[in-house]
Amino acid sequence: MNAVFAGLALSLAAAVASTASAQTLLTNNFSADPSPHYFAGQYVVYATDDQNNSGKYWDSTSWRVLTSSNLANWKDHGPILPANIFKWASADAKAWAPEAFEHQGKYYFFAPVGGKQIGIAVADNPLGPFVDLIGKPLVETPRDANAGDEPIDPAVFRDNDGRVFLYFGTRVPKVVQLSADLKASVGGIKNVTVNNFPAKTGYGEAPFLHQHNGTYYFSFSTGWPGQIVYATGASPLGPFTYRGVLIDFLQISTNHHAILERDGKSLLFYHDKVLPGGGDHRRSILMTELAYGADGSMQIPAPKPLFRDPVFDGAADPSIIYDDAEKKWKMFYTNRRANVPGLSSVSWVHGTPIGVADSLDGRAWTYRGTVDFPQEIPNTSSTATYWAPAVLKHENTYHMYLTVVPGVFEDWKHPRAIVHLTSANLKQWKYESTLKLSSDRVIDAGVLRLKDGTWRMWYNNEPTGKSIYYADSKDLYGWTDKGTAQLPRDRGEAPLPFVWKGKYWLLTDLLGNEGLGAYRSDDAQTWSRQPHSLLDKPGKGTDDQNGGHHPEVVISNDRAYLFYFVHPGVPDNKRSSMQVTELKLVDGWLTTDRDAPVYINLKP
Repeated sequence: MNAVFAGLALSLAAAVASTASAQTLLTNNFSADPSPHYFAGQYVVYATDDQNNSGKYWDSTSWRVLTSSNLANWKDHGPILPANIFKWASADAKAWAPEAFEHQGKYYFFAPVGGKQIGIAVADNPLGPFVDLIGKPLVETPRDANAGDEPIDPAVFRDNDGRVFLYFGTRVPKVVQLSADLKASVGGIKNVTVNNFPAKTGYGEAPFLHQHNGTYYFSFSTGWPGQIVYATGASPLGPFTYRGVLIDFLQISTNHHAILERDGKSLLFYHDKVLPGGGDHRRSILMTELAYGADGSMQIPAPKPLFRDPVFDGAADPSIIYDDAEKKWKMFYTNRRANVPGLSSVSWVHGTPIGVADSLDGRAWTYRGTVDFPQEIPNTSSTATYWAPAVLKHENTYHMYLTVVPGVFEDWKHPRAIVHLTSANLKQWKYESTLKLSSDRVIDAGVLRLKDGTWRMWYNNEPTGKSIYYADSKDLYGWTDKGTAQLPRDRGEAPLPFVWKGKYWLLTDLLGNEGLGAYRSDDAQTWSRQPHSLLDKPGKGTDDQNGGHHPEVVISNDRAYLFYFVHPGVPDNKRSSMQVTELKLVDGWLTTDRDAPVYINLKP
């Protein structure tokens, strides 16, 4: 790059959200590997105790217990289950991912102890005290044939006929039936078969089985780091057929989950790093709600916020494109320097790189760095400012229309231009030209192919009161400026054109916290302003309490998903987060409920 953008550490503090579309953080103490249940009139989660490990390894020697009466407010009872309840275990035995089970009026606790053994304890109360049930391991390597190298991560399932099965294991999933009193196994330990794995995907650890509408769902982590994926079958013993990804890669080395179905809801519990100081060995438990498609597929709602930039915490102006080579969605965005101290006036929105994140499905996004632009772009020999990328693909070439400001400034009075770049792979970019438009202060290109095969670009012409202008092209390289777009109430920026439900649509950022203006057209020339704005009313989800800005729309299977950014604090707060909501068409106009859960699974 022509400028060096120093990375600054960002601590992401998680918030408990009241809406179903958000994740709920269970405790501010570090904990992981959740085992959720509804026991004795309350929700109970048993967990690995990351709060008291070394921070360098998963070496805690106790398990934490959390309880709730309403799923919103949780009590952390602390590390009340020590590994030394199993007297046969070594003194420093590691207390890893636990499981619990209610059976014949008692509560059973299954625990991997030391990595080679699974113990079982029993209590009359979900909070204990628990005592060792059989005085020896229930499963042990190498005592038990086919126990595997690491019989860890136990999960227990009771089938409709009353049989109880124990699942466990790393690298190869294992299952064994338990006796009626749970004190012994019935028959030998078997391998669980999962068919139709995609390339580079396989079983790693953390098996879990649940049943929904007569189908058995076998879900697990694919490794280190791992995705949570799932397969379905007609029997608790399999074989199972791979179905897809439930939770994509997280930015920690493990991925572990469990599912609780109660009162018509499917609740997914898992861990991530969301608390300050979190990481591979200091994890946090989250909860969200699952949904099932008509085909039995499982999906979880998009988180709120959808994405925060881990360097500058100023993610804005998203542009989303499918990467055919990597088979992932790519988000290019303005990376505003929101957390850099000492920047005066508006200099923090200058000197900005273009950030990149990717996703398999549009729901879970992972930061991948910044774009390395070519030195040939004019006016970028010193610290340049890059804004508002608009990325599209035509035939075998990716095109980016990028706003460039020649430096870092403390006001808005300086030149800015839209440049054209091309790429074969979304990584290396070639400078093509600087577009000759209506003035030397133009920003925020939005490009769409029209029905006649030509291309149209809408942009913000700042000297004319921030109104929207447009230009036309036959080939994406040569552009002819056409002047004002003649939008009703057209003061705004970030024009975003798209085609949906037989109409041309154009969204604009109305500035301040006024949300988005929406316009409809039959010919992309004459526009009608819809009666109401979008995203002008604050949302209730985490980081969604202000007007939405700078839209992007992705159409997938005829469903329209609206991406936007929000300043979550007071209107002049620098920090910004990405969000997503689904558009609906009601009485011919666009509408959206930004607080509704968004079950997004983008298809190319």
